[in-house]
Amino acid sequence: MEKEHPRDEQPQDHTDLDMPKGSNTKGEQKPKPLPSLLDSLSDPEKRNKGKKLRILKDKE
Repeated sequence: MEKEHPRDEQPQDHTDLDMPKGSNTKGEQKPKPLPSLLDSLSDPEKRNKGKKLRILKDKE
């Protein structure tokens, strides 16, 4: 069961996460100009926030 689960979830997760995130960050589909720009701008901010949160959690 454990071996079958990851194998089934991996391809689904990869396509599910790669499709929306990849198209939004790259802006290939370009559904809306504002969201794509906000996504690209919020990407680095989210990464910084994530690192800061991890540091704070580690200290606490």
